[in-house]
Order: sequence, then structure tokens, then C-alpha cells
Amino acid sequence: MITSALREALEPGAHVVVPRPYFQMYEIGARWYGAAIDVVDHAGYACDLGATVRAVTGKTRVVFLANPNNPTGLIVGSDALARLLDAVPDDVLVILDEAYREFVDDPGYPDGIAEVVRGGNVLVTRTFSKIYGLAGLRVGYGIGPEPLMRAIRDRQPPFHTGRQALVAALAAYGDDAFLRESKEVNAEGREQLRCGLEALGLEVLPSQANHVLVVGLDDAGALDRALLERGVIVRDAGPSFGLPGCLRVTVGTRRENEAFLAALADALAGRRGTSASTGG
Repeated sequence: MITSALREALEPGAHVVVPRPYFQMYEIGARWYGAAIDVVDHAGYACDLGATVRAVTGKTRVVFLANPNNPTGLIVGSDALARLLDAVPDDVLVILDEAYREFVDDPGYPDGIAEVVRGGNVLVTRTFSKIYGLAGLRVGYGIGPEPLMRAIRDRQPPFHTGRQALVAALAAYGDDAFLRESKEVNAEGREQLRCGLEALGLEVLPSQANHVLVVGLDDAGALDRALLERGVIVRDAGPSFGLPGCLRVTVGTRRENEAFLAALADALAGRRGTSASTGG
């Protein structure tokens, strides 16, 4: 859906505003259609909405906003989103990537579809890859202004989504019990990780997604490798998202979270012991 929207909104020489950190497909898709990327740096890991608005020029055709963000898990609240949409010119498409929205429990979180209904030049993209667990089927959807959606549909290639994916998505969408359970398990695991990480003396951002971001690490790459040696996979957010000193950790089951925290404690103890030996 994202690349289809960019195909309709962009022409060579157009500009796309992308707040950092961001999903790399935004940039890849924009460059496919000959657009330039204007990256806005974060403010304390949060989206700098003021700088995002200031980055919009007469050449800007698209502004991206992931809400919640990947990898920080931070959200843009209703009032802040309303100010952003009011400030962006009407001829600029705002793409709200809500891939992680179902995990949110913050009452201040906005409903992007309401902005579409109000007539905003907004495209909301959502996916079955996250809370519904259908990542391997690569199925999602978008809701936006009628002219944009009609143009996307008219130029959509046939059979772009397989029957298996469509049947699975339809079944998942109607399974409210699974959705509630997944959200509850994630919320409990997210809190378990936050408490465990803070108990280890680490700083973790207040996530609303299915992952947490540990920040302020001296050498995230070395810690990432140490965890891998202990059978635990996380993501060094430096190479992936331009956030050095940060690790993104996906929320797992209680047992998986316990295994991660134990491996992390062991890895940290090993690094501290090495430092002490070297210093002595």
C-alpha cells in the first residue's frame, strides 16, 4: 500500500519528508519514483513535529508519520497530530503508518481514520503482520481519500495478494478474542521488560508497541553480539535506524522475556567484569 500510494503521489524531483527514526521502506519506495528524501532528526527519540512542518516546501508531496513509531514505540497524541495536519498544506499527502496501533493503550492516541473521514489528505496504512501474526503472508490495507484510493485500485496489478492471505486476514479480522488476548499478553510482557531492564540500571523508552527500545548504551553492537552468543536475538538500532547506543527488543511471552533478561544480565556482568579486569 505504501509504495502504491507513492506511485500516485510522486513524480521525479518531488520531495518526501521523513522524521527519523523510520522504516526503511519509506525511503526505498520514494527513491523508486525519483523523489528526494528530506530527513528530520528526532528530538530525544521522539518525532520532532515542528521541524517536520518546517521541512515541508513547495516541492514536498508526501510526509510520513509512523504512529506508534518503530523502533521507539513512542506515539504522537491526538492534539499534536491535529496541529501537524493543520500545518501541512492540503496538497501534501500525509501517510500515517499505524502498523502497531492495536498494541496501544494510551487514551491520548488518535484514530487516523477519523482524519480521513474529516476530509484530510491523509492515508492510513495498517497491517495484519503485527498483532494478528500474519507477517509471512504480507497482507495489509489502506484507508484514504477516494480519488487516491481509486487511482491505486485502477493501477493495481492483478493477483497482487494471494487467496490464502486474504482468507487468513478475513478470519483474523473477525477474531476479537484473539485480538484482545494478544493485546493483553503484549501489554504484560512490555511492562515485564520495562521493569526488568530498569532493574538492570538501563533506560528504556515508554513504548506503546510490541517492542521496547533500550537507549544510552555504551556499545550496543557488542551487547547485541553477546546476546546472540547466548541464543538471544535483538536488534542493534544503530545500523538499522541510525540510533547508535540503542537496542530494540521485541516483546515475547513471559518465559521468553525472562530468558532475555537473564541473558542480558549475564552479558552485562561479563562486560563489567572484563572492564574491571582491564582497568585493574
